[in-house]
Amino acid sequence: MGARLSVFVPDSSDHLFYRFDSGLTTPALFTVSHQAEWEAVWAQVASPYRPPPALPDVNFTAKRVLVAASGAHGTCGFVILIDSVVSYEAAEVAYVTMLEPGNQCGVTLAESEPVDIVRVPFVPSQPFTFQTRTVAPDCF
Repeated sequence: MGARLSVFVPDSSDHLFYRFDSGLTTPALFTVSHQAEWEAVWAQVASPYRPPPALPDVNFTAKRVLVAASGAHGTCGFVILIDSVVSYEAAEVAYVTMLEPGNQCGVTLAESEPVDIVRVPFVPSQPFTFQTRTVAPDCF
Protein backbone atom coordinates (compact mmCIF):
# COMPACT_ATOMS: atom_id res chain seq x y z
CA MET A 1 0.00 0.00 0.00
CA GLY A 2 2.99 2.28 0.36
CA ALA A 3 3.53 5.08 2.81
CA ARG A 4 0.70 6.43 4.92
CA LEU A 5 -0.39 9.84 3.62
CA SER A 6 -3.22 10.80 5.98
CA VAL A 7 -5.59 9.53 8.65
CA PHE A 8 -9.25 10.55 8.98
CA VAL A 9 -10.96 9.81 12.30
CA PRO A 10 -14.71 10.49 12.08
CA ASP A 11 -16.22 12.74 14.73
CA SER A 12 -19.85 12.69 15.84
CA SER A 13 -20.96 14.89 12.91
CA ASP A 14 -19.48 12.40 10.43
CA HIS A 15 -21.45 9.42 11.84
CA LEU A 16 -24.68 9.81 9.88
CA PHE A 17 -26.40 6.77 11.40
CA TYR A 18 -25.03 4.75 14.29
CA ARG A 19 -27.69 2.42 15.64
CA PHE A 20 -28.30 -1.07 16.94
CA ASP A 21 -31.41 -1.54 14.81
CA SER A 22 -31.41 -0.97 11.08
CA GLY A 23 -32.95 -2.45 7.99
CA LEU A 24 -29.66 -4.12 7.03
CA THR A 25 -30.13 -7.76 8.02
CA THR A 26 -27.04 -9.21 6.31
CA PRO A 27 -23.41 -8.30 7.02
CA ALA A 28 -22.12 -5.66 4.61
CA LEU A 29 -19.19 -3.31 4.08
CA PHE A 30 -19.51 -0.94 1.14
CA THR A 31 -19.09 2.60 -0.15
CA VAL A 32 -21.74 4.92 -1.57
CA SER A 33 -20.60 7.49 -4.12
CA HIS A 34 -23.81 8.73 -5.80
CA GLN A 35 -27.00 10.39 -4.62
CA ALA A 36 -29.40 7.82 -6.12
CA GLU A 37 -27.50 4.97 -4.46
CA TRP A 38 -27.49 6.92 -1.16
CA GLU A 39 -31.26 7.39 -1.31
CA ALA A 40 -31.78 3.64 -1.87
CA VAL A 41 -29.44 2.68 1.00
CA TRP A 42 -31.09 5.19 3.32
CA ALA A 43 -34.57 3.88 2.50
CA GLN A 44 -33.47 0.40 3.55
CA VAL A 45 -31.60 1.53 6.67
CA ALA A 46 -34.44 3.76 7.85
CA SER A 47 -37.19 1.23 7.06
CA PRO A 48 -37.74 0.11 10.69
CA TYR A 49 -38.53 3.71 11.78
CA ARG A 50 -41.92 5.44 11.60
CA PRO A 51 -41.61 8.17 10.54
CA PRO A 52 -38.23 7.50 8.93
CA PRO A 53 -35.41 9.91 9.78
CA ALA A 54 -34.59 12.54 7.17
CA LEU A 55 -31.94 11.69 4.59
CA PRO A 56 -28.64 13.31 5.65
CA ASP A 57 -27.12 15.64 3.09
CA VAL A 58 -23.94 14.47 1.37
CA ASN A 59 -21.96 16.46 -1.20
CA PHE A 60 -20.73 13.57 -3.36
CA THR A 61 -18.21 15.75 -5.21
CA ALA A 62 -16.21 16.06 -1.98
CA LYS A 63 -17.40 13.17 0.20
CA ARG A 64 -18.36 9.51 0.06
CA VAL A 65 -20.37 7.41 2.48
CA LEU A 66 -19.12 4.24 4.14
CA VAL A 67 -21.58 1.63 5.39
CA ALA A 68 -20.66 -1.07 7.90
CA ALA A 69 -23.40 -3.46 9.01
CA SER A 70 -22.92 -6.60 11.06
CA GLY A 71 -26.24 -8.17 10.06
CA ALA A 72 -29.07 -9.53 12.18
CA HIS A 73 -28.34 -11.02 15.60
CA GLY A 74 -30.76 -12.84 17.89
CA THR A 75 -29.53 -10.92 20.93
CA CYS A 76 -28.22 -7.51 21.86
CA GLY A 77 -24.56 -6.84 22.66
CA PHE A 78 -23.27 -6.50 19.10
CA VAL A 79 -21.69 -3.24 17.91
CA ILE A 80 -19.97 -2.16 14.68
CA LEU A 81 -17.90 1.00 14.36
CA ILE A 82 -15.91 2.61 11.55
CA ASP A 83 -12.84 3.75 13.49
CA SER A 84 -10.79 5.53 10.84
CA VAL A 85 -9.88 5.82 7.19
CA VAL A 86 -6.21 5.80 6.25
CA SER A 87 -4.93 7.01 2.88
CA TYR A 88 -1.84 5.21 1.65
CA GLU A 89 0.08 5.86 -1.56
CA ALA A 90 -1.75 3.07 -3.40
CA ALA A 91 -5.07 2.66 -1.56
CA GLU A 92 -7.49 3.84 1.09
CA VAL A 93 -8.45 1.55 3.98
CA ALA A 94 -11.38 1.89 6.35
CA TYR A 95 -10.70 0.23 9.70
CA VAL A 96 -13.80 -1.31 11.28
CA THR A 97 -14.24 -2.82 14.75
CA MET A 98 -16.97 -5.38 15.43
CA LEU A 99 -17.77 -6.01 19.10
CA GLU A 100 -19.49 -9.22 20.18
CA PRO A 101 -20.62 -10.37 23.62
CA GLY A 102 -17.76 -12.28 25.24
CA ASN A 103 -17.71 -15.08 27.80
CA GLN A 104 -20.18 -14.68 30.65
CA CYS A 105 -21.74 -11.54 29.15
CA GLY A 106 -25.41 -11.13 29.91
CA VAL A 107 -27.53 -10.28 26.88
CA THR A 108 -31.22 -9.79 26.28
CA LEU A 109 -33.15 -11.58 23.58
CA ALA A 110 -33.78 -8.31 21.78
CA GLU A 111 -32.81 -8.69 18.14
CA SER A 112 -30.22 -6.26 16.81
CA GLU A 113 -28.95 -5.15 13.40
CA PRO A 114 -26.00 -2.86 14.18
CA VAL A 115 -24.86 -0.37 11.57
CA ASP A 116 -22.46 2.55 11.30
CA ILE A 117 -22.73 4.95 8.38
CA VAL A 118 -20.00 7.56 8.06
CA ARG A 119 -19.37 10.49 5.71
CA VAL A 120 -15.66 10.70 4.74
CA PRO A 121 -13.56 12.78 2.35
CA PHE A 122 -13.56 11.45 -1.21
CA VAL A 123 -10.16 10.61 -2.70
CA PRO A 124 -10.57 10.04 -6.46
CA SER A 125 -8.77 7.23 -8.26
CA GLN A 126 -7.82 5.36 -5.10
CA PRO A 127 -8.80 1.71 -4.58
CA PHE A 128 -10.85 1.39 -1.39
CA THR A 129 -10.93 -1.54 1.01
CA PHE A 130 -12.21 -2.37 4.48
CA GLN A 131 -10.18 -4.08 7.19
CA THR A 132 -12.14 -5.52 10.11
CA ARG A 133 -11.28 -6.84 13.52
CA THR A 134 -13.62 -8.61 15.92
CA VAL A 135 -13.39 -8.07 19.66
CA ALA A 136 -15.28 -10.17 22.22
CA PRO A 137 -14.36 -8.88 25.67
CA ASP A 138 -14.99 -11.17 28.64
CA CYS A 139 -17.62 -10.07 31.13
CA PHE A 140 -17.53 -10.84 34.82
